[in-house]
Amino acid sequence: MNILYKAIWATVVFILLSTLAQAQIRVGVKGTYSLPFNRYQEIKYDDWQDYLIYKVGFLEQDISPGFGVFGFYTNGLLFLQGEINYRNIKTRFRKTNYILDEIIEQNETKSTHYIVLPITAGLKFGNIKGGAGPIFSYIIKENSIFADLLYFEERREKFEAGFTFNFGIVFSNFHLDLTYEYHFAGVGEYFYFREDNWGFKDQPKYLTLGLGVSF
Repeated sequence: MNILYKAIWATVVFILLSTLAQAQIRVGVKGTYSLPFNRYQEIKYDDWQDYLIYKVGFLEQDISPGFGVFGFYTNGLLFLQGEINYRNIKTRFRKTNYILDEIIEQNETKSTHYIVLPITAGLKFGNIKGGAGPIFSYIIKENSIFADLLYFEERREKFEAGFTFNFGIVFSNFHLDLTYEYHFAGVGEYFYFREDNWGFKDQPKYLTLGLGVSF
């Protein structure tokens, strides 16, 4: 799957760069703010004798405001938009340890720093535009959690992908975008317990508001 993602990434970037190289585009800077839509989840982990030893709950995600650059190209009714943004996501979990005589409950926060590349194509009528396209994320830094839990391990790919639907308004040099993001990698599916993939499969879903200024 990792090889497939890299192949898709390379193909899309090649097409985007080839298209932009042949066109006159607007380029600018952009700020984003995202709201996550994910529900609480809980997983119980047993030992070799089927006794409960850990319980882990996915609580929420908190997304810091992002920033980056974008390119916007139009040709008649068609438009193509590509962006390179920075994003930091804090994912909060609650762990309960039943091994000791006293049950210990503690919250953990995983901070993940991304470079995000959304690519949107669609139709533009006057100042209104709407489209869809893939979104790719690359992890540049993150911390590990649950280091104190036996049999736990994180096996996470650096590269992730998803899909977006976009509605926007272009007025002079200002670009206002409202984007629904659906990411394929689960909020915690990279957790392994006793060598088995035993994590949270629910895919992240975000509603992102972006404001850009082109030059």
